[in-house]
Amino acid sequence: MQSDYYFSKSKIYSYDFSGSYTAFESWVNSFGFNYSITSEINNRMGFYINSSFPFFNLFNIDLRAEKNLFNDLIVSSLDFDELIIRLSIVKNW
Repeated sequence: MQSDYYFSKSKIYSYDFSGSYTAFESWVNSFGFNYSITSEINNRMGFYINSSFPFFNLFNIDLRAEKNLFNDLIVSSLDFDELIIRLSIVKNW
């Protein structure tokens, strides 16, 4: 079974914006925003903030928070709204 709608062509628009800032020569902060839309099918929006800094020259701590929203215009059960918070400890040698 084939659907003409499923095989139809659609346009995808995607926008990404980001920036970063370094404080005290070692504390790095970044942020970003993204938005994409597939005409008449779905759209997605997200943003994040990230902070990374050394801890007494022993290891680096990385803290990130991101929010993602997805809206499917055909099957609404595929929609989601998520918040992800992640803490990483990194040791390089």
